[in-house]
Amino acid sequence: MTSYNFNMLRLFIKQKMFKILDHYPIYDEFDKIHYNVDQKFSLIKIVFNISDPFEQELFTIENKLFNFIPTFFINYSNGETITVKKRITFFKTVINVISNRYNITLKGDFFNHNFTIYENDEEIAYINKKISFKDSYCIDIYNEKYQDILVALVIIVDCIMDMSRNN
Repeated sequence: MTSYNFNMLRLFIKQKMFKILDHYPIYDEFDKIHYNVDQKFSLIKIVFNISDPFEQELFTIENKLFNFIPTFFINYSNGETITVKKRITFFKTVINVISNRYNITLKGDFFNHNFTIYENDEEIAYINKKISFKDSYCIDIYNEKYQDILVALVIIVDCIMDMSRNN
C-alpha cells in the first residue's frame, strides 16, 4: 500500500436482501453517510443516480443493456463523461477506466470477491465483498482525490456481478 497525506477512508455498502431496484447509502466506519445510491427503472438501460448526503446529484452511472462487453458511462454533473469497460479475460476480472483524467485499472477475482484498483500501476484502493445474504462491500480508499470514481467502480462491479448471476 502506498502512503499519502490522507488517512485511509473506509466506506461500506450494504444492500437490501430482496430488491428490485437498488436504493442504499454509502457510509464510513462512523456511520456518516457519504453518498446515496438510487437506481432508476428503465427497460433499455441501467441507471444509477449518486448524490451527496444532502441529495445533491454528483454523477450518474448508465449501462446500455444487450452489450456483449459490459460498458458503463459515468456522467458527472459538470458535464464530464468517463467510460468504464470490462475486459474479456479467462481467470481474472479486469476493468478499465477510459478517461482523459484517469488511467485506472481494476483487477480482481469475481469468485473470491476481492479487487485491487490501480492508477498507473500504483494501488489506490481495495474492494472486498462480504459473503452474506445481501450484497455488502468494504472499500479502502488510499487517496481522497479518487473517492467519487472509486465509489462508481464499486457500483459497477456490483452491477456486473448481478448481471452475471442473472445470465
